[in-house]
Amino acid sequence: MSKLDITVVSSIDEWVQCQHIRSSAFLSTEPYREEFDGKDFELVTHILAIQDTVPVACMRLRYACENTIHGGRLALMPNLEPRNRLRTLNAIATYADSYCVKMGFSRILGEVADRRLIKFWLRRGFQLTGGKPIEFGDRQFWPIEKYINGASILNSADEVK
Repeated sequence: MSKLDITVVSSIDEWVQCQHIRSSAFLSTEPYREEFDGKDFELVTHILAIQDTVPVACMRLRYACENTIHGGRLALMPNLEPRNRLRTLNAIATYADSYCVKMGFSRILGEVADRRLIKFWLRRGFQLTGGKPIEFGDRQFWPIEKYINGASILNSADEVK
């Protein structure tokens, strides 16, 4: 099994790798201004997953208010081997949970555009908020939220750097 490292982006080189992943994953199906909304430097943390030496996934966490963070722009490289996709998705989501707890957040918000992924997020403790889907471009985004308990998250995840 290949090595998968996940880290908080701390250099412009790592940030560019995230932008490359997002471009590869989304620009074939959505307009540039939808994916790159100008908020990549506004109270955010970017997370990068590297398999061996290759960047394969990323996620953006935007600070919403005192104890709430918004997870989004989660992207996997389209050429990531199918056997590694779920493993990578789980690993970056677990890392994001642990990071949020470490930073003192108790609530994570997000939206899911692909209805097939709703089950994935429900299994990870998220709930549909009951709000109407958000219309953006030609897609609907289903709002989700999760209240996180620091003890349970940190006991099930590797230490966050």
